[in-house]
Amino acid sequence: MEAHLLGTPGELADRDERFADSYGVRAEGAVLVRPDGFVGWRNRGRPRDPADALTHALESLLVRGAYAGRST
Repeated sequence: MEAHLLGTPGELADRDERFADSYGVRAEGAVLVRPDGFVGWRNRGRPRDPADALTHALESLLVRGAYAGRST
């Protein structure tokens, strides 16, 4: 997985300042984009516990956590 920080002091610049609006987040928000370009998760602002929010998002995307071990 790759992670990128946008804006000051980030590694990437949003020269047109359209990223947040385009992805439906505020400047302190976060977006997980799958390799195929699909937005799998977004958090509009900074969550109370960023690590927990990311863990929950990844578990949901990877069908783990509450659904793990269940047969269909």
